[in-house]
Amino acid sequence: MRNRATYSPPRTRSLATCMGLAACVFVAALGSPSWAAEPAESQADASDDGTLSADKIHFFESEVRPLLVNRCSECHGEELQENGLRLDSRAALLKGGARGPAIVPGDATESLLMQAVRHVDEALSMPPEDDPVSEEAQIALARWINDGAVWPDDATSEVPSTPLERIDEIRREHWAFRPIDKPQPPTGDSGGWARNDVDRFIHARLEAAGFAPSPRAEPRTLVRRLYFDLLGIPPTYAEIEAFAVDPSQDAYAKLVDRLLARPEYGQRWGRHWLDVARYSDTKGYVEMNNYDPRYPFAWTYRDYVIRALNEDVPFDEFLLHQLAADQLELSDDEKWKLAGMGFLTVGRRFFNRKHRINSERIDLISRGLLGLSMKCAQCHDHKFDPVSMRDYYALYGVMDSSLEPGLPELPIVGSAPVANLERRKQYEAEMQKHEAARAKKLTELREKRAASEPATGEPATGEPATATAETPSPAQEDADAASRLTDDDYRSLAELHEEMERTALRYLDVAPPRAMTLLESHQPHDAAIHVRGDHRRPGKVAPRRFLEVLEHALGSRPLDRGSGRLQLARAIVDPANPLTARVMVNRVWGWHFGRGLVSTPSDFGLRGSPPSHPELLDYLARQFVDEGWSLKKLHRHIVTSATYQQSSAHRASCFEVDPLNTRLWRMNRRRLEFEPMRDAMLAAAGQLDTRLGGLPFLDINDPRRSVYYYINRRRIDETLPTFDATMAESTLAQRDRTTAPQQALYLMNSGFAMRRARALIARLDRADIAADTPTRVAQLYRWVYGRDPEVHEIDLARSFVDRSRADESPALPPLTARQRCWKYGIGEFDVEGQRLVSFREFPHFNGTRWQEGPDSPEMQATTAYFGRDGLRPGRDAQHALVLRFTPSTGAGQYLFKGQIRPGTNLRIGDGLDIYVLTSRDGLIKKFPVDRPDVFELRAEDVELGDGDHIDMIVVGRDSNQYDEFTMAPVVWKTERTAEGNLKGVTNWEGTEDFERAVPHWIEPLSPWEQYAQVLLISNEFMFVD
Repeated sequence: MRNRATYSPPRTRSLATCMGLAACVFVAALGSPSWAAEPAESQADASDDGTLSADKIHFFESEVRPLLVNRCSECHGEELQENGLRLDSRAALLKGGARGPAIVPGDATESLLMQAVRHVDEALSMPPEDDPVSEEAQIALARWINDGAVWPDDATSEVPSTPLERIDEIRREHWAFRPIDKPQPPTGDSGGWARNDVDRFIHARLEAAGFAPSPRAEPRTLVRRLYFDLLGIPPTYAEIEAFAVDPSQDAYAKLVDRLLARPEYGQRWGRHWLDVARYSDTKGYVEMNNYDPRYPFAWTYRDYVIRALNEDVPFDEFLLHQLAADQLELSDDEKWKLAGMGFLTVGRRFFNRKHRINSERIDLISRGLLGLSMKCAQCHDHKFDPVSMRDYYALYGVMDSSLEPGLPELPIVGSAPVANLERRKQYEAEMQKHEAARAKKLTELREKRAASEPATGEPATGEPATATAETPSPAQEDADAASRLTDDDYRSLAELHEEMERTALRYLDVAPPRAMTLLESHQPHDAAIHVRGDHRRPGKVAPRRFLEVLEHALGSRPLDRGSGRLQLARAIVDPANPLTARVMVNRVWGWHFGRGLVSTPSDFGLRGSPPSHPELLDYLARQFVDEGWSLKKLHRHIVTSATYQQSSAHRASCFEVDPLNTRLWRMNRRRLEFEPMRDAMLAAAGQLDTRLGGLPFLDINDPRRSVYYYINRRRIDETLPTFDATMAESTLAQRDRTTAPQQALYLMNSGFAMRRARALIARLDRADIAADTPTRVAQLYRWVYGRDPEVHEIDLARSFVDRSRADESPALPPLTARQRCWKYGIGEFDVEGQRLVSFREFPHFNGTRWQEGPDSPEMQATTAYFGRDGLRPGRDAQHALVLRFTPSTGAGQYLFKGQIRPGTNLRIGDGLDIYVLTSRDGLIKKFPVDRPDVFELRAEDVELGDGDHIDMIVVGRDSNQYDEFTMAPVVWKTERTAEGNLKGVTNWEGTEDFERAVPHWIEPLSPWEQYAQVLLISNEFMFVD
């Protein structure tokens, strides 16, 4: 008998029926503003106080202004306005030209500008057809218009002087540029409430407003808060009770120390930092229509971050590793720190355009580490902050003097798995072959370049003169050569590098882990300012140095040793730098409280929000530096404060005056982010795997912690943005906090939530407890909520389960004859004889696809499956994928077809072969699949007798790791007309038949499973008080 499904929309009733219980026990997560059990207005959105507009300004300056300047201003600027149209200000765009307004803010579709760049109307098309705006730029322009067409210049037209002209005044007066002092804590009487200096600053503000702090949260609430904040997972019932009954005065402090020492701490706080680092496992756009080029070793950066945080590496060293670990003297047992340089190298690739990669890295450093947006200065001096184009291109020269080595030069930072020595040997042999080919190509290119160099020895590239020149190492020479090629030469070398990456990806299970580092160019150079941000229009050279606005604190800091990266890193972490410590302390505070002391955590400039408690921010920043940049000590100061330990209970009198809780008169109630929500569900079901490190997992049902989930920039799992997780496009200031219907719909209907409900009840059935309802409900409450149920909650549970049993609907009717035509399975295929030796149907349907067994990492990684429109062959010819069609209409002539859409990662793999056979005549057609190109599989005039069938057989080659593709199979019964044309008689749509059969293949949730799901999606589970 087949192993039934692991989830489905319940057959007995919709989950809406289950809410009868939920409405009595708690407010169910229905996606309405009632996610939290308090007035919706009290949940301050993380985008308040200018964060949203700041993000839009950043997007405008980085994506839209350069486009308008470079592609439009020549014909529609200050000097020339063809057709009366000017595009150099928002007012001009709104005024438009002869045809009317150029944009309709909020509606790109109706905007003439978008119609023009998309060439909708031939008479309106611009730029000309031979030089169109790229698809990527069109998307950016449409997004800007739909977001309201923010244009910051218009708001400052009357400012009498520029920020650079007022730089001394700004240094004196703007809080973020002043030196970090250590203010004395207020000495007022807090009535014994204050537990440390943090509380004295908070109490002074509360007292000034006439507020009193909220009482301390009860012990069980505190321990749950601490576990989620520090570890990102829930405490067990035993852990909660142990703390609740501990009478010692230092019980809370000891609990904090225990949690900070656990390895799960690094996993929780590593995920926070990965948002800042815009971590992803993929590159973003590299080729048009190729959305999923993967970094083989991005995961080593993620593992570095988690290890560094667990070991409490001082934050200044943490940043040194991430910016310049290649230039530090590291002992053999410190080589793992080289992986920290993934901070710079795991970003977007922008079709491998070096100038855009450099710009993105500057943005990462400036906003992520310094809390300053420098993107505006790419095209012009900053309109609001004292940051010049000279500053921007000074850092650009640093980035441009750093090179990315080829894969063989990436340092090994760990041991390779040894489980499969044969595969390891195959990998090494293939890599040696690729390295030999690359070495030969590089020799040819060096000889070609040497022949083209002028006799003086000066570079033939037109670049600014180098500051120093050293004899390059082979790795430097190779990377340097790769950065100075003609387009044709670059493509030929790039193909070799891509082939090496594809090989590494095929053998990731045995390849030694490598750090994604940078190299110093042997000819480091200052960069020319790009006129109007156009890299094709070099202007004056900008010497490499640190930011002018910080010279009052750090002195003049030239960045002229090698690339200058190490000097840059040391300037950033200099204790006298007024920004770095403030920025990180504010981020940590915001991750603990849901809102930073500065509500714009990546913008400490003049347009950012001022701190709500400036003295407290400075006090913590100075203490952070003085105590050795220890993040764990900073956590300890924050979470042991009475401020952190306050109740989250709503107080109407305070809310009326301070609805955003900026004075911190209570603790903010917060909904779990995606990662701790998912991890908590796995923990409740007894499935969570907290082991450290390793390759990312692809299946959301994998039991590992969510920090190890595969992050794809261009094809992100739709679940993540539903719950406000990052898209990894650029450094993230803070996650949005939205309440949307899609969140509740996901929790009520997703396979993940239903599987956890099933697993939770399976765990309950295995438990050595009495079978009566009160005992079972009590155990579920302990696993899900960490507490015992109230008497009325047990009564409601009993009523719900009993009523659900009585309401069970009758079974569905059997499959129709049409649905029974299709069978899905695996078999042994004789490749030489081109015949199917054996066939067996898949034994397990997991709710979305047929596969060889229950969900597991192996099922996800290596085995065959067939889903609604996606499939993959098995690991060898003995496990070939078989789609069998036996027509219900008997003998006749048939057409079998379907559009094959290989996954974009097929190019990483070694290809596959598709065979179409019949039980009557054997092989009909073979379709080799070597590239990720879409094509139509088609076999017509297929003769079948009564009972005969058609088999589509998919066979992988040496590896099936990247052999996924989609297909919607279609079969027609046909006949030939007198003229010889093909005529369809009747047809079968494989995808439609599959979908209609799904309810027949899956078990509905039982009453107990429905009850478990209600508990898992409740507010009590989803929120932390």
